[in-house]
Amino acid sequence: MAYNYKREDQAYGYDKDTDYSQKMSEAAAAGDYAAAARYEQQRNEKIKGEGLTQYQPTNQYAQYLPKQQTRSSDDILDRILNREDFSYDLDGDALYQQYKDQYLQQGKLAMQDTMGQAAALTGGYGNSYAQTVGQQAYNQYLGQLNAVVPELYSLARSRYTQEGNDLWNLYNAYADREAQDYSREIDARNFDYQRSQNSQNSAYNLAMTMLQSGILPSDALLSNAGISSADARAIYEKINPTSDGSNEVKKDPPPDVPITNFSQLSPNAQQLLSKYARGYNYDYTGYKKDGVLYPSDAVVDLVRAFDNGTITAQEQEYIARKLGIDLDADYYMDNAFPNG
Repeated sequence: MAYNYKREDQAYGYDKDTDYSQKMSEAAAAGDYAAAARYEQQRNEKIKGEGLTQYQPTNQYAQYLPKQQTRSSDDILDRILNREDFSYDLDGDALYQQYKDQYLQQGKLAMQDTMGQAAALTGGYGNSYAQTVGQQAYNQYLGQLNAVVPELYSLARSRYTQEGNDLWNLYNAYADREAQDYSREIDARNFDYQRSQNSQNSAYNLAMTMLQSGILPSDALLSNAGISSADARAIYEKINPTSDGSNEVKKDPPPDVPITNFSQLSPNAQQLLSKYARGYNYDYTGYKKDGVLYPSDAVVDLVRAFDNGTITAQEQEYIARKLGIDLDADYYMDNAFPNG
């Protein structure tokens, strides 16, 4: 019959006949890490409870324990600080009661035997001598009982001290685990922060490169770079002044005026060109298949922007020139460039 041992300082308890190491391995192999964590804690409790010093406790799966089963070092410390002082109740000691029953029974038997022997010497009649020697035999066993009291007191004191040590060890174990958890949390925060900084630095460098190249970055890129739209506009105007030397942003030119500068583009046209500002060596002309020329995404967006009226013909020509797109190409799409 299996028995489940569980002390106050044990979260799960254990069956001393169960191989928790094997059950832990089987649960982990099946992907049930919560069960593996539970078996691991039961194995640790069994090692400690049974005094199996040849084995070492582990916490390989402790992170998968249910949160409600997790104690804090503060809980353990509170139990230590509010622990009652040692006191010894002789009558409440189960071991003393066992000794008492044993010695009283042996004392009675010794008294009866001694009195019987004394009565035999006087012809079988009881007398005061027989009673006296019988009582003396009985008292000898009571004296032996009293002699074990100091030993029982010492054992009770040792148990109290050991329980205190166990609580301190448990406190240190939880404190160490919490320190490790805190350290991992700090490391994770530092990693996330560094990753965020690296992402922002990359976005910042890209945005500044675009501004220096005469391209106004999109609002999303500016947001990732940590640059406000107003600051970006100020930087752009400083690097790319208008033809008259002023920093005033020009409005869209008349339809018959050719566009020669990025600053002459409308915001919609600037945004469209910025979207494909991967470098002027990138091929935006499209691709051929079975002798048919199919448009790239840039060509499609350029056609739709003009068709929707969000850019002018001059802006379409300027963007096409910057991206290396031939307006006269025979793309496989209806009326691709009516202004080509």
